[in-house]
Amino acid sequence: MNSQKLKSFWSRQIREIKNGGWAIILRKAKVLFNKFINLPFFMIGYTFAVPVVLFIRMISSWKLIRFGYLYADRLGHFAFDVDYYLIEKKMGLHENSPIDIFFYRWSKGEASNSFFSIIAKRNLLIFGWVKYLFHMNAFLPGGEKNQYLPAIERFGSRDILGLRRQVESQLSFSEEEHATGREFLNSIGVNKSEKIVCLMVRDSAYLAKDPLHNKINWDYHNYRDSDIDTYEDAALALAEKGYWIFRMGKIVNKPFKVRHPRIFDYANSNQKSDFLDIWILANCSFGISTGLGIDYVADVFRKPIAYVNAMTLGEILPMPNPNSIWVPKNLIWIKNGRKLSLKEQIESGAICFQRTEEYANAGIDLIDNSPDDITKTVLELELKITGDWESQTQDEVLQGRFWEILQTWKMFSKLHGKIPSKMSDTFLRENHEWFLN
Repeated sequence: MNSQKLKSFWSRQIREIKNGGWAIILRKAKVLFNKFINLPFFMIGYTFAVPVVLFIRMISSWKLIRFGYLYADRLGHFAFDVDYYLIEKKMGLHENSPIDIFFYRWSKGEASNSFFSIIAKRNLLIFGWVKYLFHMNAFLPGGEKNQYLPAIERFGSRDILGLRRQVESQLSFSEEEHATGREFLNSIGVNKSEKIVCLMVRDSAYLAKDPLHNKINWDYHNYRDSDIDTYEDAALALAEKGYWIFRMGKIVNKPFKVRHPRIFDYANSNQKSDFLDIWILANCSFGISTGLGIDYVADVFRKPIAYVNAMTLGEILPMPNPNSIWVPKNLIWIKNGRKLSLKEQIESGAICFQRTEEYANAGIDLIDNSPDDITKTVLELELKITGDWESQTQDEVLQGRFWEILQTWKMFSKLHGKIPSKMSDTFLRENHEWFLN
């Protein structure tokens, strides 16, 4: 129905009601009700949404109400966007102190982690029926004021503004939940004084097998995978320092077969739960990650992370913990086996290739960090956390040189902002001659 026909329709309805009074109103209501009860549920939802949205817009000058959504089917974006919204609210960045109500988008009402959904609902108003209000508000012209878009839509779930270094995490646990988490640790032999490191290594299993995601072929993401076995040396080095190492993951391809009493393959444990997935990451000393999704949970609780085999380098994350460090995979020219410098990665476009086949098409191979390189990076972070790291005068120079070159990339301003991330000092010391030339 075009705008002229719509205007004519409503003019006729108003004229008939004026002439016939309550009798016409009751007759039309009866006809409408009989038609209404035979509508599909989603049409009923949108029908109700029209007057509600119009009323909410009408009172916006008195009290602003906004409709928003969260992508709850991917834990990384889910965790980041909830925390980021609460930070914006804490810092007074939401003008007029609006009331915001949310729904889960593209998740069929399910969340990738049921316990994080509980945390989210403690802090936000989240209801399935809000989707009807959101979509109707977007459909009717002039609804921008009553809409809130999550950080994934505005910044790709990246802290471009550097807000997270200014405000502590806005998420927390109850005392009862802490007691449950500590009871689990005690049951496997972790003393209260002992520290935990969370090991998070991406493989193809989660997206390929998880019911929320397995309808799509995710092979184009395989360039981000690495072999859990190559993390054995790093895990053993930390275990010998007294840390417990928890190999994390919801669904993984193979077990972490390392024989040490303080190395625990939690991902393959029958004690695993959605609650413990979140609680352990929130209460670890630090994390080791290849850059996937669950590491965002540790990240939103401001835990330092050693990112190794982390791709892509162009997307090096703005990290809230200043100790966090980043080391990417090595990119190699297939024709001669030579490593690509940072400038060559920018010039070739490989600095931010998003699909496995893009590397092959450009004549580039990806080589994982060696077990020795992984161990050096992990121990660098551990020493920085404990205050035992010995910095060198060249470190600040090399970090500055890295960012000076990366800023020549045309996409830089869209992905990076006020707070620069840090490459591993060890990596830059050992590789600057070819990497930063």
